[in-house]
Amino acid sequence: MNIRQDRLQRLTYVARCYYEQARTQNEIASELGVSRPLVSRMLREARRLGIVEIRINDPEQGKPLLEMAMRLE
Repeated sequence: MNIRQDRLQRLTYVARCYYEQARTQNEIASELGVSRPLVSRMLREARRLGIVEIRINDPEQGKPLLEMAMRLE
């Protein structure tokens, strides 16, 4: 396994711990023996590389923007 594959596996592991297992960044950092800010950077990198994709399902999405804007006032 090359360095890039190892890095991708580590990013995937961190992302799974955080997003699927709802573990805190501090817990993950402690397990891996790294700092919490490093875990945060790894999560950002996982998003940037497409390992993590965040999708918001907005129930209001189909409604006209004007109607939504009026509700916010």
